[in-house]
Amino acid sequence: MSTFNDSAVGYGGGQARPGIVLALILALGCLATDGLTKQVQTVEFTSSGAKSYAFTVTKPDGSTEVRTFTATASESTSALTAAAFEAWLERTYLSTIYSASTSSATVTLTTRTAGESWTLSQPSNTTVAETVAAAGASDLYIGRAVIRSGAGAARSQNAYRAKHPRATDATAQAAIVTFASVAAGDTAIINVTFRGVPVTASAEYTASNDATAAALNALLETEFNAKFGAGYGLGATVSGGAITVTAENAGDEFRLTANVVGAGGGTATMTGVANPTTATSLRRSLWGVSTRDGGVRWDDTVNAEIIPAKQAGSALAKGDVYVASTQTIAQTDEVYLGTSSTESGRFYNTAAAGRVWLPREVCAWRADDASGGSVPASGIALLTINV
Repeated sequence: MSTFNDSAVGYGGGQARPGIVLALILALGCLATDGLTKQVQTVEFTSSGAKSYAFTVTKPDGSTEVRTFTATASESTSALTAAAFEAWLERTYLSTIYSASTSSATVTLTTRTAGESWTLSQPSNTTVAETVAAAGASDLYIGRAVIRSGAGAARSQNAYRAKHPRATDATAQAAIVTFASVAAGDTAIINVTFRGVPVTASAEYTASNDATAAALNALLETEFNAKFGAGYGLGATVSGGAITVTAENAGDEFRLTANVVGAGGGTATMTGVANPTTATSLRRSLWGVSTRDGGVRWDDTVNAEIIPAKQAGSALAKGDVYVASTQTIAQTDEVYLGTSSTESGRFYNTAAAGRVWLPREVCAWRADDASGGSVPASGIALLTINV
């Protein structure tokens, strides 16, 4: 790593570059812990009785040592041997390395420190397997969105584990409307609000309950594709009398209601997720935009400023901040958040696969003097954020 060089990345010599805050109302601490994972191993005992088990422990630095567990004749089953192994481990220094739990003849060992790998050999009469590999944290790029990923210890009480958003961080919202007993004189209706745009589709009874649902589903698909684009807006499918509406980008959110009006006696029943939740909406996990502070470093390998892995930094939760952008943006444009591997945490003004819409009360584009009324200038854009 080296010190920051404005000219090397084409931002010019001014103050406008990703992560620079122009108006600070609320800043929050964040820890760069994206990808940080604890190792999990299982030790299954396949025999019982008086035996010695010599485990070779390979430490994170590559050095090894042998620790021997000795079972007695009283451990007359594999399950009793496993329980005795867990009790033995708790009396050794390995208890500071692993937390252990036993189920039947298998002991599950989880490292207490995420990112560290402690490997056990497989003595006779055991089966040792690594079920989850240890993984180190990834850096956070400056001027990108970060989401919360759990509370964690840090230099500040307000610091939370943070990462750039990915589609895998949310479950695609899906709502199911089941129409039943729709008959002559009935009209089936579905109302959806998505990206701030209301969509209403209605179908009068035709031939049967299921045929009416199929007609309504076709109308919804047409409306969704026309208003939001095919493949990255909303999808609608039908099976019998049940219509499923799904957000095609995991992390996008919508609101849906349905009913049946008329004298035919039909009903509409809702299941699934009709309103967004923290599990389905990345907007609701948004922590802010990573900003430049004392912990920031320039990384020559990625040609960008970063908050190094496992280090604390700052995220702007409310205010104005510069973000990286190569698009030509107007203040009235919508804001979309990238979630693909190549766009994670970046902001855009056009919809596409993997981009989650953010309402204007959360994010909005701003113009500034340097850009002459439009943004970006020299690969940056000015964003107002309020999470």
